[in-house]
Amino acid sequence: DPKSYPMNGTTFTDRANGNNGTLHGATFSSSNAGALDFDGTNDYVDCGNTSDLQFAHSDPFSLEAWVNADSYSGFHHIIGKTFANYRLAVTSAGYSFRLDQNTIATSSGSPVAGVWQHVVATWEPDSVAKVYVNAVLQTTSNTQVDWTSTSASFNLGNSHGESYFFNGKIAVGRAYNKTLTLAEIKQNFKALRGRFGV
Repeated sequence: DPKSYPMNGTTFTDRANGNNGTLHGATFSSSNAGALDFDGTNDYVDCGNTSDLQFAHSDPFSLEAWVNADSYSGFHHIIGKTFANYRLAVTSAGYSFRLDQNTIATSSGSPVAGVWQHVVATWEPDSVAKVYVNAVLQTTSNTQVDWTSTSASFNLGNSHGESYFFNGKIAVGRAYNKTLTLAEIKQNFKALRGRFGV
């Protein structure tokens, strides 16, 4: 089941399980039917550390987000936990699905500032990581990792206890306890692409 965090007023609401995110500086923008705006300095959303987000290396899972960055200079966390767990991040060089002490499973995807992009990272235990941008597979990586720590909070816009703040908008953030297929990713992309003009 997905953990889904769409907008609802000024609260980032989990429609799947009721675990809402706590806003820390991020502001609501009504553009594109609602998005959170992050200033790249200290804004983030803390979604806690519920048991259904405590993915370890032996769990299948996927991360999904619609993002529109003001700048891709530096390293920026989009969605996930922290360097010792799992996170989807971005630099000017590409989208990074980072696992277990920052092992970079994939890094690609041509991020474009000022443009909405749909980004998905998938994990197949215990070794296959993939990143998709706008429902197109960017790269596949066979990565041996073995993280078991699940104590960090699940955040959007920054990684727990670090300072990798996202600069721009995140409209939808989802975590799934399954490895999404390409067909499922295409379905999700097509369902919302009109909202983001993609």
